[in-house]
Amino acid sequence: MHKPYNIDGDKHICRVPVEMLFCESNDFIHGPNAYAERPPLWHQQHNITDGLPIMSLRSHIRLFEGFFDPSQLDVSYYENWWNTIHNTMGIALPCSAADQISQRYDYFNHLNARYAENGIEDEAFLLEGEYDASTGRFILRDGHHRTCYLIARRERWANVRMSRSSFSALFEPSIGERVRNHVDKVGYSQPYAPIEHPQFHIPFAYRDNFFPNRLSCIADTLGYIRPASVLDIGCNAGYFSRHFSRMGAHVVGVEPQDCHFSTASILNELFNTQCDFRQDTAENVDLGDQVFEVAIMLTVLYHFLDKGDTAVKIAKKIDSHVSHFVFWESGSDAAREIEFMKRHTGFSAYRRLRMTSGTGRVRELGVFARESDTIDNLLAFNPYHQIMLAHTH
Repeated sequence: MHKPYNIDGDKHICRVPVEMLFCESNDFIHGPNAYAERPPLWHQQHNITDGLPIMSLRSHIRLFEGFFDPSQLDVSYYENWWNTIHNTMGIALPCSAADQISQRYDYFNHLNARYAENGIEDEAFLLEGEYDASTGRFILRDGHHRTCYLIARRERWANVRMSRSSFSALFEPSIGERVRNHVDKVGYSQPYAPIEHPQFHIPFAYRDNFFPNRLSCIADTLGYIRPASVLDIGCNAGYFSRHFSRMGAHVVGVEPQDCHFSTASILNELFNTQCDFRQDTAENVDLGDQVFEVAIMLTVLYHFLDKGDTAVKIAKKIDSHVSHFVFWESGSDAAREIEFMKRHTGFSAYRRLRMTSGTGRVRELGVFARESDTIDNLLAFNPYHQIMLAHTH
């Protein structure tokens, strides 16, 4: 791997995984009273992305993805964003959304040329940000659009220039050493999902070590929705749990195997995330009266379909403790699992999101909800459009 950092005067330049990159947060960067004089509608539209993962920016990522593949071009989110940021300020558009998108295409070609010359080492892709150790995320000051370009280009890392204090918090030595000792002890040389941190990196994982991966698909599906609570069933080393913890969700990760549970727990410290990992089985874990907005259950259910009533117990647990969505990935017989979920839970609506591959199998990744309209509304949700409607009325 490329050297993880360089020193630039009183700043440090560090390579950071894109999963840790978040939109600017006014409270963190500027303080809670910043821009108090601006209109309420401006704050409403700005709060849509305040502290949101860059991976969730449908507006900008889908635009760049469409430039890479014109058959997938979706400009609706970007058009609404462009119109909203000006209209909520009460100022005239400097140009039409169509002209702005044309300018973005020129900028896209400029970035392509810079990337062809030097890859992500080009200065055009040097981002500015600070590490928020309390949440385990990087808050970008500058570089949101370029990060979206890199994500659309399927890059996993970006260079971020940060203060010395951010670097010191990120490279806190004692936890890094403990993680390395743990990995050596348990022999975790090829994890199921990525373990990516600037001071600790395993370059290969059986799953999700490329984009678009399962997390990027789930992030795009949720878009601007920020679930308050997430249940991660069979969480392995906690890759998905950590993402939602950084978003501020209350996350419970359930993992029965010693190796995975202990690794998830120590990575919780390394990434400064706040996941509640529990070593237990999906059917027996005690969730009390907690109800989670979202559940993640990837390549779990198929293990138990032919093992007595275990799968039914898992389904009933989900039905009792999950309110909105279940992100699910199949084994080899997706149709059987889908029918099982519909028969044993109230999650009777389903949409396939994409086919996935890994560990020698092709699988199906999809989302369940209790009603079809709920999924349709999720997939179509454009908060900028809602603000524009409110503004024009």
